[in-house]
Amino acid sequence: MTTFSASAELALHELDACRGLLLRATDPDWDRPTPCEGWQVEDLARHLAAVAWQQAEAFHRGGAGIGEAPSWLEAKGNRSAILDLLAAAREHLGAGIDRVAADPGATVPLPFAPLPAPIAADGLVLEYGVHRYDLEVSLGRATDIDLDGAVAARVAGLLPALVPILAEKPPAAPITYRLVGDTTSVTITWRDDAWHGGDDAVDGTPVCEVRGDDASVVLLALGRIDAGHPALAVSGDTAAAASLSDHIRNL
Repeated sequence: MTTFSASAELALHELDACRGLLLRATDPDWDRPTPCEGWQVEDLARHLAAVAWQQAEAFHRGGAGIGEAPSWLEAKGNRSAILDLLAAAREHLGAGIDRVAADPGATVPLPFAPLPAPIAADGLVLEYGVHRYDLEVSLGRATDIDLDGAVAARVAGLLPALVPILAEKPPAAPITYRLVGDTTSVTITWRDDAWHGGDDAVDGTPVCEVRGDDASVVLLALGRIDAGHPALAVSGDTAAAASLSDHIRNL
């Protein structure tokens, strides 16, 4: 199985799991808060339905050699309509993935950037795998670090490119953060009034290193847990760890 096929299969499995959780959710469940700041389960369901359809469109376009990204879709209607759209989006996405699989060199015009097909498929794993985690935590079916291991492994590979993009708020003083998992290592440094990725930390800049397994590091990087979580170990400038989640945007 190719890297693209394996990631695409995992992404569809996670999307199916999200829909299964929503189908079993009670009316009060839809009003529960989620780890996504400011969102209840219904907000997350609307997001999943809309983004799955949009991403399906992007994969169909990639398979057809079209470089223009699809426009945003808003999931409207009642909760039943949301579930119907999510089911339709899943089928649409499966067909789009099959179309891209026939051309492994395809570029998929996702809304935030055109990406090579294998990376785009890993992006789907991030989207649906992490939101499955969000739903399971919200519905009381998982603890705050129960991210699927296969999802964590795929998303960990995206972190070196993703974390520097998510880092935005400035620190009180220059600092380097290094996140180290089982298979990934990400470094961001505040210098020249901006966050920079890579290991080119400025000499003398304090370093705060946070270590854990891939799942814990992924959840930290995506704003689901903070550096003080017992699954993580902090060394170096430990005082700076408390501010890490202030600098990385919740995805």
